[in-house]
Amino acid sequence: MSLQIVIGQGKNDSLILRPLGFGVQMEQFNFLGFPYFYGYSLYPSGNSFLISINTSNNFRIEPELGYYTIKDSASNQTVSALKYGLSLYGMFQKGNVNFSFGGRLSAASFKDESSGNGIISPSNITGSVIEYGPIIGAEYYVNRHFSFGANFGLMISSATTRNNISNINGSNNPENISYTYTTTGLSVRFYY
Repeated sequence: MSLQIVIGQGKNDSLILRPLGFGVQMEQFNFLGFPYFYGYSLYPSGNSFLISINTSNNFRIEPELGYYTIKDSASNQTVSALKYGLSLYGMFQKGNVNFSFGGRLSAASFKDESSGNGIISPSNITGSVIEYGPIIGAEYYVNRHFSFGANFGLMISSATTRNNISNINGSNNPENISYTYTTTGLSVRFYY
């Protein structure tokens, strides 16, 4: 009889989330297209460090901080950005999977420099982005301290850019751009 009770308890155990976790999120397949001048400049989203604060099994607060830099030697272009944000999630669990739904608010500052290559004119563009939107996701707990996750979101963004080198008309006025894009991310978290 005690054997049946032990087996029964194992099947009915629910996932109890640890209160604090640290992780890395790798954003995949999302490019922010900032139209400017005669074409598009693509700023890929980078990786972020996450702090997961589970106030209960039903709510998470998650600050993030990310930095990336890309250098393209063909166009002599270097793009760098710093991103910081905050996500709030409602959650529920089924087995070893934690499902989340909520929203993210983030901001970024970026710099795009190119010395030109004879075909592309030199540029020195700086800017900032504010974005927000809904995010849904799931994470699989390998054990109580380690998880793999994925998420999907629809972000609404507003960017202000300024080319610090005057254009053909002698102007370097700021441009305001609004756009919507999708984001997907893969994450790894370690919980204490």
